[in-house]
Amino acid sequence: MVEFLPKQANKLMAAQNVVQADHNKLSNIIFFGNNESEVKKESSQFKAPTSSVKDNILYVHLPEFSGSSSQGEKYANTIYYKMTSKIYKGIIIDLSNNLGGDIGPMLAGISPVIPNGKLFEIVNAANNPTSVTFRGSVTNNMGTKIDLGNVKKVTGIPVAVILNRWTASSGELTALALENNPSVKTFGGESAGYTSINDTYIMYNGAQVNITTSKIKKNNGQILFNNKIKPDVQTNNPIVQANNWT
Repeated sequence: MVEFLPKQANKLMAAQNVVQADHNKLSNIIFFGNNESEVKKESSQFKAPTSSVKDNILYVHLPEFSGSSSQGEKYANTIYYKMTSKIYKGIIIDLSNNLGGDIGPMLAGISPVIPNGKLFEIVNAANNPTSVTFRGSVTNNMGTKIDLGNVKKVTGIPVAVILNRWTASSGELTALALENNPSVKTFGGESAGYTSINDTYIMYNGAQVNITTSKIKKNNGQILFNNKIKPDVQTNNPIVQANNWT
């Protein structure tokens, strides 16, 4: 743990910005202001998933998500209904450049191809595990709960997942959740390596300190603590390779 002296904290407040530290060590330090324009800017950055169909293969680009609960529902519904509207030969889920954010809407959107049950465990500094589970479209113990009702699961078709060096944080955990589907194969490059959980502490001066404290334990027993996710097929042409496989 790193401690900040009051004098150092005051300097951080004076800066009134976000300081991005090495995620492997601290994660980040944020000063919260009351600037309404900043809040509006945050909301305006909402990006919905996009999709296309070629040769009966559904391609989905799943961007990072940060927004309101209503935006989360819109994000999830955008892709959920596309995935369940017809029977496809295969599905490609592109997580490239997904920097993370709120995992709940991301998993809800692709819930048709995520099996119900335990996704992985969060293991804290005391080595105590907490299971992150999935039921229907709802993620428990992580992210916002998005309930899409009676979810139609899609099985029996290949699901390709694309990663790159900018697939980070919750984007990486989304890939781990998909790994529980036996029909999934990953393509592309190694992920960013932000596979850990941060705890948040509020300092006396209003600054927020996020400290990386917990590891991720996959269902096969493998422990990840800021380890990169290696794709099953390492390639510079992941979409081509994924299309050929599906």
